[in-house]
Amino acid sequence: MPFNNSTYKQFLFIITAYFCYVLTGLISSTSTSYAGETEEFGEVLGIDNLCLTAGLQYGRIEGNTTYNNFTSSNSESKLEFPLANSLAGFEIVLGYKDSDQALQPSHKVTLKTFTNHWSDAGKMKDSDWISDVDDVGYIGEVHKGLDIYSESDAQLRLNINDLNYIYNFTPAKGLTFGGLIGYRYQKLRYEIRDSNQVGYGLYEI
Repeated sequence: MPFNNSTYKQFLFIITAYFCYVLTGLISSTSTSYAGETEEFGEVLGIDNLCLTAGLQYGRIEGNTTYNNFTSSNSESKLEFPLANSLAGFEIVLGYKDSDQALQPSHKVTLKTFTNHWSDAGKMKDSDWISDVDDVGYIGEVHKGLDIYSESDAQLRLNINDLNYIYNFTPAKGLTFGGLIGYRYQKLRYEIRDSNQVGYGLYEI
């Protein structure tokens, strides 16, 4: 069953919000990083007060995302795709301090990437409510309520890439205020197999 563009954009927004809310906290507590000394890295490029931090990161995403699709005859299909998976990736942060005494960089460019291997994400659920008009055409009478339901094994491949530029107006040690502009690329690829379907009323198989 095809998905329209507006539904796909909604799907990406849900994933983005969920990633920012859940993964950021998990990654910050489980990530490891190595930071080169500012003087050494700045000397290599001939730029003072330049610092580089690079590290590996790990996190987990949970939950599901839902598509609701309607036909011209008002039949409805609800598809719930699971997201449960572990993610691994790396982060590179390039920063510039206004002076040697600055506690934090005033300019930062960050690159993050996360991925997983093909992994079991759980069950994809498909619920269908067929309209009265289609009921009559398919089975010769109206059937109220859920008509067809199925569950299938879902394999997920997920890639998330972030590129951000941050300017800190007040680069203090404990709290900073600034602006951020960035770009995010996300790709979710599902493989659905081994469906188990049941029908209700005259749709019973």
